[in-house]
Amino acid sequence: MGWKKFLHRPGTRLPLFTFLSEELPRFLSSVFTISTKREDTFIAGLSMGGYGAFKAALTRPDLYSRAASMSGALDLVALANTLGDSVKIFPYEWENTFGFYEVKGSEHDLMALSRKELSPKPSFYVACGDEDALLQDNLRFVETLQETHDVIYDQHPEGHTWKSWDKALKRVLMWLPL
Repeated sequence: MGWKKFLHRPGTRLPLFTFLSEELPRFLSSVFTISTKREDTFIAGLSMGGYGAFKAALTRPDLYSRAASMSGALDLVALANTLGDSVKIFPYEWENTFGFYEVKGSEHDLMALSRKELSPKPSFYVACGDEDALLQDNLRFVETLQETHDVIYDQHPEGHTWKSWDKALKRVLMWLPL
C-alpha cells in the first residue's frame, strides 16, 4: 500500500475543503462576535483560493451570500488540458494537490456546478487582469455563470500579481454590503 494510503479516495469528502468552507467559519463565530447569518457571510480568494471560494459558494449556497475571485483558477478542466501530458504522466500529483483526478462534470467542476439550480443563489465578483494567464478561463466561466447568477466582472490591466490583487481586493470590499 505504501504512499497510496495517503491519496484521496473518490467519493469521500475533502477534509481541508470542509474545514475551510464549514468548520472554520463555525469556529470563528464561536470565538469572535460575528454574524452567522448567510446574508452576512462572504468568501473570497485569489488564484486557487478563488476556485475554492467559488466552490464553497456553489456547493454551500446556504452558508455564503457572496463570493469573490481574483485571478481564480475557475476552469480546472481547461487548466488540466493546458497542462496536458503532465496531468496524465503525474495523475497522483494532481489528485494529491486537489483531492481528485477527474474534474469534468464532477462536483469539482465549477462550470458544471454553476449550471445547477441553487436556492438561495449567491452573488459573484470575478476580477482578472488583461495579462493574466487565466484570463480566458475567467471569461468563459463568467459567461457560463451569468446565465443563472448575479455576477460582477472586473477586468483590469495587470497580470497574476499581488499588485493586481491588491487593487481588486479594494473593489471587492466596496462591492460587499458591509
